[in-house]
Amino acid sequence: MNRPFRGHLLLVGEGDFSLSVSLLSCLPRNLWGNITSTSFESDVTILKHKTAKDNIQLLREHGVNVFLNTDATNLLNHEEVKKKKYCRIVFNFPHAGGKSNHKKNRKLLKDFFCSALEVLEEGGEVYVSLCRGQGGTPADWPRRKWHDSWQVVAMAACADLVLQEVVPFVAHSLSDYSSTGFRSQDKGFNTEGALTHIFVRTESIQIPDDSLQICHELNCRHNNYIMQKTSRKLHKEDGNPVCYLAKNLETELTEKLKFQSCDIDFLVSPNTLPCQCQTVKDSKNISETIEKLCDNDQSLGVPEKLLQKEPVLCTVQTIEEGPISLEGLPVMHCIMGSVPEPHVIKSEAICRLLSQVVSHVSKGDCELKTRGTKIYVCRNTDYIDVGKIFSHFEGHYSYELFFLNLDKLAVALFQLPNIRILWSLDSRVITSFHRMLTSDPPLVFPIVSLYPLVFSHDMSFWENAEQSFNEQEFLSVVREVCGDVVVCVELLDRFHSVELNKFSRCYRLQFQSFDRALSYNTSWRIQSCLRLCVANQMKVELR
Repeated sequence: MNRPFRGHLLLVGEGDFSLSVSLLSCLPRNLWGNITSTSFESDVTILKHKTAKDNIQLLREHGVNVFLNTDATNLLNHEEVKKKKYCRIVFNFPHAGGKSNHKKNRKLLKDFFCSALEVLEEGGEVYVSLCRGQGGTPADWPRRKWHDSWQVVAMAACADLVLQEVVPFVAHSLSDYSSTGFRSQDKGFNTEGALTHIFVRTESIQIPDDSLQICHELNCRHNNYIMQKTSRKLHKEDGNPVCYLAKNLETELTEKLKFQSCDIDFLVSPNTLPCQCQTVKDSKNISETIEKLCDNDQSLGVPEKLLQKEPVLCTVQTIEEGPISLEGLPVMHCIMGSVPEPHVIKSEAICRLLSQVVSHVSKGDCELKTRGTKIYVCRNTDYIDVGKIFSHFEGHYSYELFFLNLDKLAVALFQLPNIRILWSLDSRVITSFHRMLTSDPPLVFPIVSLYPLVFSHDMSFWENAEQSFNEQEFLSVVREVCGDVVVCVELLDRFHSVELNKFSRCYRLQFQSFDRALSYNTSWRIQSCLRLCVANQMKVELR
């Protein structure tokens, strides 16, 4: 609450203005004139607070801008308040008045957040302090049930604001502060266990067009989802954790074990390793590459560039079909290498060197271990499968090969909230990546969205009786329409109606964003668009 700031500070919903007075003793004199303190009360009703008149006079004497009759839910309606943009907007213990009414208080929060956004400067923060349990987040103790709270994160999401931090509200650190306004009276209330929630602005999640035309074959060159992913090439994008790991691992292997690096783009289907590996080499056109990858039926095996007389490695993109889940995406990145046998370099030495890099990056918290053909990254008792090591035979020659998933490794080492954050274009995420990776060793990824909400929507339809249902095509439509906002798709039920001679499916889709604000209304609108696209593309009958 009393943290230093640069710019203008706006306080709304003040009671007796004791919070504003307290800030004077916490902030340097040169900032007092940057404070604007407001109240919903009028010249007459403010007098119900005994100390309000004296506090207002004191504030004005010290250069603070004080305004009454200011509606926190309609700040643009105040001629003076709307003249500035504020780096911090504070609403201390908002309340709709009267006895507790969750519905009214949620609306108050929602309307305030939407109003605050209009006068919040780029990079600004919104502070909301709530009494114990009111916020409805895991930070509350004891935590109320969701329906018995003010659902502060959900209300903020309606204004494209995400929760970035929660800190205790410590009343005794504000020397002149006194709580007031209990049931709209000049009475205090208990602030023990109260929390201050700090929100920041994010980019809006775009709602897809109902008329969206898509091609629902996963590897089709017109599939925009796959095209956008493969064109990013995160392993070559400076400032991205995938690129950071790729460069560091390649450097260690080339300098210490004398691997030769292949600077060639590959598209690999890793689910076929070790016996099959579909590749396309030397293609500069992404759409052509994806198309060739689908149609290619003759490069079944390890990439030819890796089968050399000396140790060779390359960093590649991978593409494969699979479920929609929290753990993975259809396009990821890996580092692959091979060692011809016999050779002085053994697989144990490779894993040991890779583990040294992992240990340095994680400040000693992680290491790589092998079990059979699988490679795991280990943190305490957690084992995460990130690759494999195996033998490959080509004619009269044999090779030791390794495969390491850089996306999953980055999530584990930097403690990222989810693999999808690697693809974020949010400026806060990009800045956080830069700050994290320029430290030596790298820092842990900071929180950009605390307690992101999950919304579930069910979708039911009758299958098209004239063609067999392809679930991978269905998932491809979901990705094309929703992007990475859908984090899980689960088949709940499939049954056959004897009367109609039709098969019905019911899927549950979970919506969640790890870098942007996702409201229930936004998730519902995206799901509504998805239903129409599924019906149109797959010729199914919605239920």
